[in-house]
Amino acid sequence: MTNLSFQDARDEAKEVEKWILVNIQDNSLFPCQALNRDIWKATEVKATVKENFVFLQMDRAGRDGKDYLRLYMANAVDDVALFASGTKAEDVFPHIAIIDPRTGEQVKVWADVPKKPLEFVMVLHEFLDRYSLKVDAKNPVQRMTKTKSSVADMTEDEMMQLAMQNSLGGTSTPPGATSDPDNLTKTGGSSSDVGDLMEFEDAQENLVDTSEKQESVFWRIRGDKHHAEPLNGPDVTRIQFKMSDGSRVVRKFLLKDRVERLFEYVKADLLPEHQEKRKSAADDKEDPLVGKEFELVSLGKKLIDHLEETIDEAGLKMGTVMVEVVD
Repeated sequence: MTNLSFQDARDEAKEVEKWILVNIQDNSLFPCQALNRDIWKATEVKATVKENFVFLQMDRAGRDGKDYLRLYMANAVDDVALFASGTKAEDVFPHIAIIDPRTGEQVKVWADVPKKPLEFVMVLHEFLDRYSLKVDAKNPVQRMTKTKSSVADMTEDEMMQLAMQNSLGGTSTPPGATSDPDNLTKTGGSSSDVGDLMEFEDAQENLVDTSEKQESVFWRIRGDKHHAEPLNGPDVTRIQFKMSDGSRVVRKFLLKDRVERLFEYVKADLLPEHQEKRKSAADDKEDPLVGKEFELVSLGKKLIDHLEETIDEAGLKMGTVMVEVVD
């Protein structure tokens, strides 16, 4: 957690190429206290946040908290504004959002308070899989036209006008019904549809291995080694596998397992199970998955190039792996 002001945090985040994770608290509300107790203190959450974010936690009654609310949530800037909008504080706080330090834009907002550290970490990794602050990265594009300019591009007068419009009901989404901008980058804008995957074309173009070499390596990986999950322990991690249709599966592996073990699991278990589920769907006519070549991608890198590394060495602890079947 940093004690910087919001603007100073933006400057630092731009310099170190990290996202800004913002949490606005109301200490009189139990969910805010529970968030501190259950989420922010969790070891796995701390590790992910420290590695990828500049973390700002602000009190809604403090100066920095009020400045943030004026810019992004004018209807919740104080009790008077909340009352005028017909919203209760417990419907708004705690507020959690991810800010792009370059533009000041909210790129993700949590509509519900996270309850379990593991699930929260999975959501953070999913975000990091889809978004990047690298100059040459392609980030998801919103499928709906933005209705207001980026806060970073506004003058002080424009910010005040926006705040007034919000307080008068000028925004389509009241603070109690938080809208996640990230949903607009997914198919149909639905929060339940997580089918869109980050575009990896740029990263793939920079790989030094040839496709012929990768293909030969892939077919040497065994497809008959079924996976048995290890018991919980300090040397065990969970990995989330995401299919192109948006479905997700979480499985436990040993940190010392080689990355090749993930390919064996997908070949022997995940693809056959996924194919059976598709067959049970009404009138499924999609091509079979078993026996096809696939790629496993995490944070923009192809795991076929890291088969000899352990899951820990490859940075896959509590990670998300995209399963992309090659046509």
